[in-house]
Amino acid sequence: MKVLSVWDQRISSEDILEQLLIDADIELESFVRELDINTSELKPWLTFQKTAKSNFINKHFLIGRLLRLCSFIRMKKLVNKKIETFQPDILLCHFGQTGARFIKKAKKNKLPFVVIFYGHDISAALRSRRWRFNYRQFKNLTGTIIVLCVEAKQRLVQFGCRPESIVIWNLPLRFDFSIRDQPEIFNSPLQLVTAGRFVEKKGYPTLFAVIKKLRVEGINVILHAFGYGADFERIETMAREADVIECINWHRNLIGQDFKEKYITTLRNADLFLLASEIASNGDDEGGPALTLVIAQALGIPVVTTAFPGHEVTVVDGVTGFICEEPIVDNMVDHVRRLCDEFVFFQNVGKAGAIKAREEFDENKQTKTLIEILKTTSKCG
Repeated sequence: MKVLSVWDQRISSEDILEQLLIDADIELESFVRELDINTSELKPWLTFQKTAKSNFINKHFLIGRLLRLCSFIRMKKLVNKKIETFQPDILLCHFGQTGARFIKKAKKNKLPFVVIFYGHDISAALRSRRWRFNYRQFKNLTGTIIVLCVEAKQRLVQFGCRPESIVIWNLPLRFDFSIRDQPEIFNSPLQLVTAGRFVEKKGYPTLFAVIKKLRVEGINVILHAFGYGADFERIETMAREADVIECINWHRNLIGQDFKEKYITTLRNADLFLLASEIASNGDDEGGPALTLVIAQALGIPVVTTAFPGHEVTVVDGVTGFICEEPIVDNMVDHVRRLCDEFVFFQNVGKAGAIKAREEFDENKQTKTLIEILKTTSKCG
């Protein structure tokens, strides 16, 4: 089977997902509109349009909009050419916005169509008049829509998409690392880890409030914050204003193998993973499991998280992790206190979380599931 995989921008799971398809003898070509070649290892099946210039676009709004428009026009032309030369059996689009741009092309070429929704495309985009208009094309889709959690499927059904066209699936992860040996006692100061883009929905102000309250109570902590994004300076300012800046170790702009090695090394020595995901002011939320949390679980780290859409895939409260209720700050602080008082229990929850995460995101199982989805869609198309 020949699959043309189309991305607007790459995400961290791209290499794993497409490598697994290649390993499963899928003939794959991947086209990415925007790719930073300085931070991404090029693959033989990958074609990219240009190097990202997001900082310039952000600083020059009108010029940036014009450049993006020209970029998308060129993307369509290049993808059309790729369809003609590669002659795929199926078109696989990543993110709802990319799918909306190419669904007409797939119909015109009678090309079976699959689109995967990941996060902002199933949350903030559904509040956008522009994307709600463009998403109307998915309502009578004869192909397949893949989402990452039950909430995402419910949103699309409520929007008007046919339930039978929507499949819930977990991204395959390659767990080429072992579950850590469980420590016998916690660190001093406590080593906390969080990871995610430096954006509003990751709830950094909540984490800063948690750290501040712990300090007031005399509990010393270090927060290792892994992330990237244009909002870093704003978030760093928040940490400084909260008077917790000296308690934070920033791990910025690490990607690929560099991120993986530093992240796993830091987690192996951590006491707790925290995630304070929330709904951003524009409606953006996780829209599915947070893979950084899943990796922490797979290592055997106890995790404390808010109840974002998709958390339920691996986090069962008090069994495979801990879920914070309102008020979030006080509840998260309580969990850190409990870690100190019930350390062995927390380690057992961490072990159970590792089993759950590795089962749900097993690379072989989830790759086979995706291939079956692609084959079924290809036959129906």
